[in-house]
Amino acid sequence: MAGKAQAFERPLMYYVFIVISVAVFLFGYKVVSDWSAANEKLDYTHVANTLAKLIKQSSSDSLGTTEEHTIAMPVGVDRLCLVDRNKAISPFVSCLLNLELEKFEEKNIFFSPFQGFDPLQLNGFELYEKENPLCLKSTRGKVPLTFTNRGKNTVVSTFDGTKKSSDCVTVLFNAQPENALDIVFLGYGYKDGDEFAKDVKKQVNLFLGIEPFKTNKEKLNFYRIDRFDDVGCTMENWISCDEFQVKTIASFCPNDFVVVLASRSRIRDALRPIRSSAVSNMAKINTADNELVLLHEFGHLFGSLGDEYVDENYYLDSGLKIADFPNCGDPGCSKWKGANGTGCFKGCSLSSFFRPTKDSLMRSLSVPDYGVWNEKILAEKLSLYGGKP
Repeated sequence: MAGKAQAFERPLMYYVFIVISVAVFLFGYKVVSDWSAANEKLDYTHVANTLAKLIKQSSSDSLGTTEEHTIAMPVGVDRLCLVDRNKAISPFVSCLLNLELEKFEEKNIFFSPFQGFDPLQLNGFELYEKENPLCLKSTRGKVPLTFTNRGKNTVVSTFDGTKKSSDCVTVLFNAQPENALDIVFLGYGYKDGDEFAKDVKKQVNLFLGIEPFKTNKEKLNFYRIDRFDDVGCTMENWISCDEFQVKTIASFCPNDFVVVLASRSRIRDALRPIRSSAVSNMAKINTADNELVLLHEFGHLFGSLGDEYVDENYYLDSGLKIADFPNCGDPGCSKWKGANGTGCFKGCSLSSFFRPTKDSLMRSLSVPDYGVWNEKILAEKLSLYGGKP
């Protein structure tokens, strides 16, 4: 009887295992699908914001000033079409676009395929009559546009996308570079430009999802450089790059801070881990690392924040002082004493130093926020940027 019972239980166990496996797969698929859809929506919002800000910026330039910008397109967009509703539209417009023009009479920005993206309505620009509509193919996820101040409006046109200036791709534009915090991404080890663009967009969205950057996004510009020249990087225990090479290539874009994304598979990294790092105004990020590692490293670069975990081996002989980091304090925690949401927790780079919160992104990559004191420090740094378009 026991043998029969076991024989009966065995297929039942297999059935339960299969049901659970399918449920886990479907749940995981839904999570990934929802995440992808959310990121595509963010990409679409970034493009709309960037176009509006560039048109507005051009109108404040000197009369006749022309600026070239290569704009990153959302995933799935194969063509961008701009329409000047105040001028005659070419009779040779495609049938599909013509249907959209009739359906959305107030809109003047269209994305193809038209069924996948809602059209937009932007003010303050016009097109040359011979280029109405102006439809540009998205090549490697980007389109080249020129913005010329003609007085009342900004004339939008295009330029040769093979020019070196097109290597600087605007991912998100919010303000004139001199008034903004400009962050530029370079790639190392990428075989696919699309994969690099995808990784950059992911990092930008992570930036805009965490305080204090979330509420100060109008002060942030993000760029990427689609040139995969040798930036002199090597991977041993950490990523090391030739700073001169990196800064030479980074100079194609406005830049206050430079991020080198080093492409690496998770399997390879599990066998031989490579550390991400940051120094001066440059972060070198292993893409197989935790997705929040750049925000941690940027806390070092931008806010001069110290690590809030303890690493005696690394810091003990470094001559580190409490004054070196605004988030590490003495036993009395006098730096932030009385500040809302803070405490006095032992351990901040060294076990003899104290930190303001129990956990934060500067202590653990599993914590998706900087903590109130670190946010305050970063916000004070951001206040130095005007963010005016």
